This record gives sequence, structure tokens and C-alpha cells, in this order.
Amino acid sequence: MTDPSNDSPERQDPRFTFGLISDVHQVLHRHGYQLPTDEQLRNRAQGAFLPVLLDLVRTFEGRPGRAA
Repeated sequence: MTDPSNDSPERQDPRFTFGLISDVHQVLHRHGYQLPTDEQLRNRAQGAFLPVLLDLVRTFEGRPGRAA
């Protein structure tokens, strides 16, 4: 049996790369947004960043967001 998460559009989208993630992070940093200094909070923020970025690209292209 295959893992359905491997067939998600994001896993197949060659545009969703580490480069995109890094570029968005750099833009936020240049505009004054900072990660928390506390290590635990910083790790949580970084962990939450990918699903939020996925929602952003879906919204930008007019695709439905992730299921609630």
C-alpha cells in the first residue's frame, strides 16, 4: 500500500524547494521579522513555517487550502 501523503501535489511540485523556503525566510528577515530568541519557541516557529507556506502558495494560485 502506498502512502497517500507521497502523492500530494506539494511533493510533486518542483517549485516548492528549499530555495523557495529560504527566499521567503530572507524576505521576512529583511522586512524586520525575527525568529524568537528562545530555542524552543524558535523551533516551534520554524516547524510551523512549512504548512503555512504551503497554504500561502495554494492561496496565491487560487487552490483550496489545507483541509480543516
